[in-house]
Amino acid sequence: MGSYATITIGKHKLTESKNTYHKWLFDDSDRVRIVENESHVGLGGDFIGYRTSASTIRRRLQLAGYDQSSLERDFYDTRLLWLRELKNNLDIDNSLYNLNPEKETKALFSTFIKYEYKVISENYKIEHWYKKLPLALEPIKLKIDRSDTFTSKVKNESLISFMLSTAYGIDPEHIGFGGTFFPCMQMESYALALLNMCEDDDLCELDITELVHGGWVDDFEDIEQVQSGETKFYKIFKNSLIELQDIELDESTPVLQRMVFSSVITSFEAYLSDTLKKNVLNRDAIKKRFVKNSESLKRAKSISLNDIFDEFDKLDQKIIDEIDSISFHNIKTSITIYKNVLICNFPEEKIGELEDRVEIRHDIVHRNGHKKDGSIIHITREDVEDLIMLVSDVVRYIDKQILDGLLETGN
Repeated sequence: MGSYATITIGKHKLTESKNTYHKWLFDDSDRVRIVENESHVGLGGDFIGYRTSASTIRRRLQLAGYDQSSLERDFYDTRLLWLRELKNNLDIDNSLYNLNPEKETKALFSTFIKYEYKVISENYKIEHWYKKLPLALEPIKLKIDRSDTFTSKVKNESLISFMLSTAYGIDPEHIGFGGTFFPCMQMESYALALLNMCEDDDLCELDITELVHGGWVDDFEDIEQVQSGETKFYKIFKNSLIELQDIELDESTPVLQRMVFSSVITSFEAYLSDTLKKNVLNRDAIKKRFVKNSESLKRAKSISLNDIFDEFDKLDQKIIDEIDSISFHNIKTSITIYKNVLICNFPEEKIGELEDRVEIRHDIVHRNGHKKDGSIIHITREDVEDLIMLVSDVVRYIDKQILDGLLETGN
């Protein structure tokens, strides 16, 4: 089994690949994610992949060195190769296909090969093939005689008949790109041939929907998060708060109430840590800012050129260790890091209140639920609910900024 990714130019398939895909000339700015129902991903109507216009792909081909001249070179070289192979097979007693030595069978295959040679010889200009290619690609519009086992015949259309039939005198490895009977060996050449049939605004697509739904490749996580209006870590944060809210609290559970209060702050810290770590590790510009703003990494010893790649390989682990050592419950520290590294601010009107709640959490965790003067900290259900509302407002404010900078367009 498996799943397939398909590249189409206009209405026609260029190529497909199984269980993986290559972006080819598409880039991140072409990404599209259309999911009709997020709770039932995989239903008909979904599209996950890349889309752009025929004119854009044509321009990118030109920038990569593929144009009408390169297509024509590929066409005439391939056509000449076909004629040589057909001629050789006519001259050899035993063809490439170990033909049956019986005279009738050899005569039959010889007839086919002569027919192919004649068709290709007569249609020596690329314009002849251009003209017939659209009809060969949509044979439903043609009246085809398939009574012969080996050939398809379209009346008064010898070239189309050849394009729809099996070739006998041509090495299978030398058939046109992707098994087509258009003389070219390169994918880009065949793409140009298909583009000649397109209007500028016709769509070109790389469809990876099957691969995503089949689990072979990851979804476009950033687009998914932007469409849902929240990051993955915000969803995790929300779910942890829901679990804490579901705990039954009353005056008979003072210790449990203090533990839940403390856990709300812990969920807040986990969001800050995970969000910072993921963005730093996966985005080069943010990684550079983090390293420049990290006092411990800036104090690292000088590195010789001989060791630079070894040290670079270790950098991610050093970053992970550095982030894991940060006390995100220190609000001033978190504000500074997020501002300098993620270019992200905390809501100013909430900072004082948040610092007060973190101080209470510190006493719960490090003073066994007592204040500095030794008195017991009393946490009510209302205190827990107010804290949940506070950290939810702060995280929602931060998460919107993270989302705003999440999508990377272009290369």
